[in-house]
Amino acid sequence: MLRYAQSEWTETSGEIQAVSRRSHRRLKCTGPAQIRVYPEGETATASLVDLSLHGCCVQLSEPLQVGAYPHVEVLFSVKGSTLQLAGVIRHRENDLRAGIEFTHVSHRKMSEIKAVVVDLFETQAAQRLRTRQVRSD
Repeated sequence: MLRYAQSEWTETSGEIQAVSRRSHRRLKCTGPAQIRVYPEGETATASLVDLSLHGCCVQLSEPLQVGAYPHVEVLFSVKGSTLQLAGVIRHRENDLRAGIEFTHVSHRKMSEIKAVVVDLFETQAAQRLRTRQVRSD
C-alpha cells in the first residue's frame, strides 16, 4: 500500500522547505503520463496522481507485468510542462498505482521539476487561502 506523509511547508528567505519525515512533499496534480519499462520495453499509459522533486505517483490504465523495482522512463505533462525522466518503481498498489523515484536527474531537468513543483505549491496555497476566506465571510 502506498502511504504518503502529510507535510507542512514553510517559506524562509524565499525558499520553500518541507517539514515532515519525507524530504520532499508530494503535491496532488493531474496530467497524462506514459511509462516505459527497461529493458523489457513494455509501455503503459497512466495518469499523474502527485509529484515531488524526487518522484511521482501514477495511476496505470492497465497492470505492468514487471519484477521488483524495475527501471522505467516516465513521460508526463502537468501545468503546461512536459517532462521525461528516468526512474525506479519503488511502490505498487493493486498493480494499477505506482510510486516512482526519479534517478539520474540532470541539473537542467531538476530545474524544470522545481519550476513545476513551485507552481503547484503556489497554486494550491492560493486555493487554500481562498477557501479559508470564503469560510470566514
